[in-house]
Amino acid sequence: MTEDSRLVELGKSIRKGDRNAVKQFFVNDNYPLDTIILPDDGCTALHFAILAGKYEIAEDLIKMMSETDLEKRTTSIRHTSLTLVAYIGTTHLARCIVQKNSELLTIADNNVCIPVTVACNRGRKEMTRYLYSVTPPEVFLPQNGNHGIDLMMGCMQNKILVLVAMFEATKQGIVEFVPELLKVIPPIIFPHNDGRNVFMIAIQYRQENIFNLLYGIHEESRLGILNDIDSNGNNVLHVAGEIAPPSQLARIFSPALQMQRELQWFKEVERIVPEWCKESKNGEDETAYEVFSNSHKELVKEGEKWMRDTASSFSVVGTLIITIMFAAAFTLPGGNAQDGLDVFGNPNIALRPGRFSRVLAQEVDHWPFHSFYFYCSNDG
Repeated sequence: MTEDSRLVELGKSIRKGDRNAVKQFFVNDNYPLDTIILPDDGCTALHFAILAGKYEIAEDLIKMMSETDLEKRTTSIRHTSLTLVAYIGTTHLARCIVQKNSELLTIADNNVCIPVTVACNRGRKEMTRYLYSVTPPEVFLPQNGNHGIDLMMGCMQNKILVLVAMFEATKQGIVEFVPELLKVIPPIIFPHNDGRNVFMIAIQYRQENIFNLLYGIHEESRLGILNDIDSNGNNVLHVAGEIAPPSQLARIFSPALQMQRELQWFKEVERIVPEWCKESKNGEDETAYEVFSNSHKELVKEGEKWMRDTASSFSVVGTLIITIMFAAAFTLPGGNAQDGLDVFGNPNIALRPGRFSRVLAQEVDHWPFHSFYFYCSNDG
């Protein structure tokens, strides 16, 4: 029997659902598991079994295949096994594939769609929920492509996973979408995968335009949000104490100014949270101040080094540059209006250098980076 005839027989065995015959083909006859059985479309036996709806055979093949075998693509749409399963909507097969090779979660098809977006565009609700829960969050960040935007638009168009759309819009600071979604969903009911509400996510990803929407929410709902905790016992202030994502920090010129911006965020959130949040401990037995201290240790060191290097390299000129940069950092975007508004646009707190360093002095005993505050002080 020729090889082409053997492949035809394999196809027939798959269509019949003959699991033993399929296993024999690969085990006894020693054929590679990524053998192409439909040359025109580049389908492997696994692709063919999925398309034929023979999911037991597909599961057998997944267990037998290597991680690399699972990454084999079809010729036309360039489907991997996972994008094809996402398209079909068989969630249990997706679980099997992800367990074997989680890298497939980030490999796109010919339309530049990763598996979760493929499922969403097809209206596969269960599949979309599952794939979203296991896809690495950083995949959806703007610097990694349009996956976040594509998923959000797919959710909106197919009227599924409205919460997914909201959270992706929040992470990316797309302020136009969130108010409309808030009209549909009560603002206190936004459990993310880690139990965080939409404003916790805005703080986590340092999206001040989304965060500012909090001030326009009814007081009772706002208090409910500020009293919320996530699945690890973190309150809103704990979240503010976590270091910002690298993509957000990278937008600011130097480690010193990055640290300054982090302090601004923490102080603004601290200003509005209930008193219990300041002393409450999370699941790691840490207060928000301890979370801030631990997560920013390296940034503090980098900031101190940058300021020492700058000052020693440029002497008086360097000091002048640092002073101007710090003054600029406390100016409301739009100019030096001296209207007392902070970086969040709130009139209740004036973040000018002198006042800021005095406020920090009240907290310096709580946090182990006294030397950094020395550099930041600008009271004259």
